[in-house]
Formats: sequence, structure tokens, C-alpha cells
Amino acid sequence: MTVEELKAEAKKLGYRITPITEYIKLLPCTCGRKQLGGWWWDSEHHVYLYKCPICGKEGPSGKTDREARKNWNAMIEKELDNGLSS
Repeated sequence: MTVEELKAEAKKLGYRITPITEYIKLLPCTCGRKQLGGWWWDSEHHVYLYKCPICGKEGPSGKTDREARKNWNAMIEKELDNGLSS
């Protein structure tokens, strides 16, 4: 049975089959803080971002929490590759 056949059968029974999304673990800040503050605003634009409560470092924002996590990790990896800290 293919995935499409499985989805068709599930739809007949009133179910929906969706892929499992992988959890993205946040990397610790370069200052050493492991617990970051997540920020989001629900005004006109949905914006998610992560900020270090110790050093104030703020990651690039994203449209979703998942995108904000990816942006934070990419920023930290880039800083670690460049040899920057704090």
C-alpha cells in the first residue's frame, strides 16, 4: 500500500495522515546560557524570536516558532565558526 492509498483510506474514515515533524533543539547562547527566552507578538504580524536573558543577544525573527529556532541555531553556529563569543 502506498502513502497515497493510505491517505485515501484514512480520509474515507475521517482521519488525516500527516508526517511527523522533527523537534529542533535550541543551541545554547555563546555566553553559556542554555535556557533562552522565547518571544512572540500577535499584533498585526506574527513574529517569533529567541533572546538570551543574560547577554541580551537576539536571534533573527521568523514567521513560526520552528523558523525562529532554525534562525537562532544558524546564528549561533555562524558565531562559533567565526570564533566569536559573547
